Amino acid sequence: MKPQNISPSISYNSVEQLPQAKGSVLFIEDSSKVFKDDVDIRPITLSDGTKYMPWGGDNMMPYNILDMVEKDETLSTCQMFNAEVCYGSGLQYRSDSCTAEVKAGIRDRFFDSF
Repeated sequence: MKPQNISPSISYNSVEQLPQAKGSVLFIEDSSKVFKDDVDIRPITLSDGTKYMPWGGDNMMPYNILDMVEKDETLSTCQMFNAEVCYGSGLQYRSDSCTAEVKAGIRDRFFDSF
């Protein structure tokens, strides 16, 4: 969609309606006013000039979230349940009581499928 009728009077610390869209956009210069970090989160520039956005003010957000999940018994149990439901133990064929011919067929079919 081409930008149309973009107002030059947009305040970059405001919520603006997007023209011809069912949505809004938030413009803010100081991220510490939105997130629960004490510092403004800005892109970090590496020595080769590459920029990236840090994970939180101290770049430790994923690790902090994992710590909080592990400390909460209910949340960690629910997280484990979700992981088992989504991923489980993978496909398993129970061929203990099958003949050698059937086992070979299962094995061949299994390896041909993946």
